[in-house]
Amino acid sequence: MSWHEWDDFTHIPLKRDSIQEDIRKACFEMEDQDDLCHRDDPKMQEKWIYNEAGLEKVKALLRKLEESIEPSAAGYSVNRGGSPQP
Repeated sequence: MSWHEWDDFTHIPLKRDSIQEDIRKACFEMEDQDDLCHRDDPKMQEKWIYNEAGLEKVKALLRKLEESIEPSAAGYSVNRGGSPQP
């Protein structure tokens, strides 16, 4: 995912799916939290948005999203890579 795509995700509301919208808002809010984003190495700061603490929060959000998906209702399942499987 490019920086531009990430900005699109965090800055454009997702009105059709409240769970995804909650996750989008959480990611947007995390960008302003220094304890989740600050890195001592300037090169790493330019390369990555979140530090280790931030990544743990993102992983928790991913688990929340995965738990919200009901494969039988949606007609597909999600593999470990996150791609829909018919």
